[in-house]
Amino acid sequence: MINFLKSKLDSQSKTLFKNSSWVFVSNMIGTALTFVRAIIIARGLGAELFGIYTVIIAFIATVMEVLNLNLVTPLIRYGALYKEEQRPDKIVALIKLCLLTTLIISMLSILAVSVLTFTSYSTFIKAPGLEWFSISYSFVASILLFNNISRGALRLYFRFKVNSIIQVIMDVAELALIAIAVLIFPKQLDYFLIAILTSRLINGIIPTVAAFKELMPELKIILVLQSIC
Repeated sequence: MINFLKSKLDSQSKTLFKNSSWVFVSNMIGTALTFVRAIIIARGLGAELFGIYTVIIAFIATVMEVLNLNLVTPLIRYGALYKEEQRPDKIVALIKLCLLTTLIISMLSILAVSVLTFTSYSTFIKAPGLEWFSISYSFVASILLFNNISRGALRLYFRFKVNSIIQVIMDVAELALIAIAVLIFPKQLDYFLIAILTSRLINGIIPTVAAFKELMPELKIILVLQSIC
């Protein structure tokens, strides 16, 4: 059956299918680790502290979702057209535009969360003294937005394997860091929140940097030409 399907696919479709399997496996492992992480957090913090953490995260996610422009869709759509037209210069310009727009969205998200935290924190969250985490997490969450752009760029060139492996490693490292925090400091929210911020920051930066490093051979020539011009 597998050989029959392979015979019906062109080389590009085979490459896409092969590389997409890495994304599928990575997502499955990520989902499983997220489930395990939720159990560890709930048991380590207790119902009350876990509820406070969940409310803060939901508050920040709601604010950031309002400003979410879903830039991955136009990146893939127009990037595929430019690739078909053999215009890598336009692909580079599109990626730069998406990164710049993401930076603006990130800054606006941090500003919005900061303003709401200072003006309406007690209205949404009944946990005084955690304003620092609300603002800090908005900063970390804004960095994670760049991860979406890097993944979208990888899809244009059917490159998923390396980033998928790195993402699994980061998810495991994040689970380990959080588990250590709640085991060593059970029911102590501050230590747990610091672990969350650290793990999320690492999980946002490393996969994004690795993705663009992997894409550099594809885009390097165009970047050099643009810098000369």
